[in-house]
Amino acid sequence: MNTVGKKGSLEKRKILYIIILLIGAAARIYRLASAPGGINQDEAFGAREAWSLLHSGIDSFGYSWPMYLTTWGSGMSVGNSLLMLPFIALFGRHIWVFRLPQVIVGIATLMAVEKIVKETIDEEAALWAMFLLAINPWHIMMSRWGLDCNLAPGFLIFSLLFFVSGMKNERYYLLSALFYGLSLYCYATIWPVVPFIVLLQGIYLLYVKKARITKWTVASGLLLGILAIPAFLFLLVNKGIISEMVTPWLSIPKLVVMRDSEISVAGMAGKMKNLFSILVNEYDGCYWNSTEQYGMYYKCFLIFAVIGLFYCVKSVYKSLKTRIYDGYVLMGIQFLTAFGLGSLIYVNVNRINCIHISIIVFMAVGICRTLRLLRKDLKYITEVTVIVFCVLFLSFEHFYFGVYANNIGRMFQDGMEQAVEYAESLAGEDDTIYVGEGIFYTKILAFSKLTPEEYIETVQYTNYPAAFLDVSQCGNFVFNTPLEGNDGIYIIDLTKQTESCVDMGYTVEQFGNMAVVYK
Repeated sequence: MNTVGKKGSLEKRKILYIIILLIGAAARIYRLASAPGGINQDEAFGAREAWSLLHSGIDSFGYSWPMYLTTWGSGMSVGNSLLMLPFIALFGRHIWVFRLPQVIVGIATLMAVEKIVKETIDEEAALWAMFLLAINPWHIMMSRWGLDCNLAPGFLIFSLLFFVSGMKNERYYLLSALFYGLSLYCYATIWPVVPFIVLLQGIYLLYVKKARITKWTVASGLLLGILAIPAFLFLLVNKGIISEMVTPWLSIPKLVVMRDSEISVAGMAGKMKNLFSILVNEYDGCYWNSTEQYGMYYKCFLIFAVIGLFYCVKSVYKSLKTRIYDGYVLMGIQFLTAFGLGSLIYVNVNRINCIHISIIVFMAVGICRTLRLLRKDLKYITEVTVIVFCVLFLSFEHFYFGVYANNIGRMFQDGMEQAVEYAESLAGEDDTIYVGEGIFYTKILAFSKLTPEEYIETVQYTNYPAAFLDVSQCGNFVFNTPLEGNDGIYIIDLTKQTESCVDMGYTVEQFGNMAVVYK
């Protein structure tokens, strides 16, 4: 009887696992090309650099296979662009193609979180953590557009997954080291975090005698060290200690402006206040990161994360006192190091993205603990709780693909891809294409036929040197040109155009919120 009951329980768990995974995948894939409509300027620059590397093996500043992109002048992590390469090679330059790496990592993260929590805490909390992450507004929104830094949470989770697996089979420590090393190329802001995570996790396992120094742990340390060498050299180059390094297969560039002063112990009180404000309000003012209506975690449920954190602290204390391994400690390290980062820089939702998954896991723990206390008196409390979250999720999806899609489409300038392609099809070899005001040059470059070599030869900056460079023209594109009735081909944002283009004598081809007008 017990065997039959256990088998039935396992089958039920598998079914729930598959349902949660399918829900999570659907929420991240459905209407990927049109929601969010248009393209963000950073997303566009990452896509442009990916195409440049695929086309010519150089970035927009002429560096061959750089370990860090110069982009705006103050740089961008290269990881997301590199992951775009095979998809652009297969499917061409389209918005949904640019977003595929983030979507795939986002879906894989659901499975990784379930496995980690199952191994470190318990099976019930694991399914809750997977479910909460699958329907989480922040993670859904993050997974649906290609901002470079948003790869970091997934890669840190993959690293932790293989670290946990390494306690059973030491060979997995190599994969953990690989992903920790690769995470350095997802987001430079986590560079101070990764060494502390690895160090604290390693010291803890040695302390509770769950690990020992072997050929596998030494090899893993060496692998992580090798992967970190380019990042270390990058810091030396941009501190002016050594000259930049350029080879046909790897470049260590010197940025126009290095923003390393953003990470500092100065003003920690203000930075922590800012962090608390973002976590409590679940909003940072950036509509593409989270919304006031739903926040990052559906608002008002953060109390469960506090409960989960309490159990984590209690378990950490007990484990350190008794020197008996407890998986809570590993999740506590993720939270602690991320919280430390938030005290060193002024963050927004995506700049502190390494903290959110640990909070969601604590929320799952808090819900599990609460439900266990209430089940005796409230028979269907678990089912009711699931229904509440499902209703919230459906409400969020309705909002996301309705009101939010319309709003973000205006912000991200929906129709950009089609407008650039159409304008270039109209223009002759010597024709100028004028780009209206309020349109980032990176959005044009993401879809333009202008080659990397042509861009480098013709680009003219308006504010060089600067951390965020602006371009007046490149190739046959001239930027920030007001529409004043003159002849020519124009790409304009209709939401910023107050006068009627038709009344001004133009032929108008509209693409979403964008238009190509000409006469």
